[in-house]
Amino acid sequence: MSDAWIFLSIGDSGGCEKWVPLDELIRAADSNNHAIPTIAELEQSVSNLTGAGLVEADGVLTRLTASGCHAHRAANQKRVGHIQRMFDLSHEWKARGYPPTAPKSWWLDEATYRGALASYHAWFQDAYARLRARTEDTQPAD
Repeated sequence: MSDAWIFLSIGDSGGCEKWVPLDELIRAADSNNHAIPTIAELEQSVSNLTGAGLVEADGVLTRLTASGCHAHRAANQKRVGHIQRMFDLSHEWKARGYPPTAPKSWWLDEATYRGALASYHAWFQDAYARLRARTEDTQPAD
């Protein structure tokens, strides 16, 4: 399930072209699964996905490969909710034995992870404050 979660988050954040910074991957992962992936989840999933040829990595940047882009488009054709997309993709991959568990080939150090979390947190606080201000502006006065 983690592989599908991280795969969809990379695709949702970067599409088929863009390299995805770690803070944006975390943002998309939280949006998709309402959870923050751990270092271990990220390391194993990115390793599995790169080993399967669906994702490529350059340091902590990730993006979909051509095969990954095709799989991401197919996962989005059903027009289901974000949680259902993860379940559907995970079940499909499990039935096909794909992506296979790969030896860990992608590593993430604690300081980089914490920095990305701090960047995501700052973005979230700003977005939440703007949303709250907009909501308060539209509320009728007491």
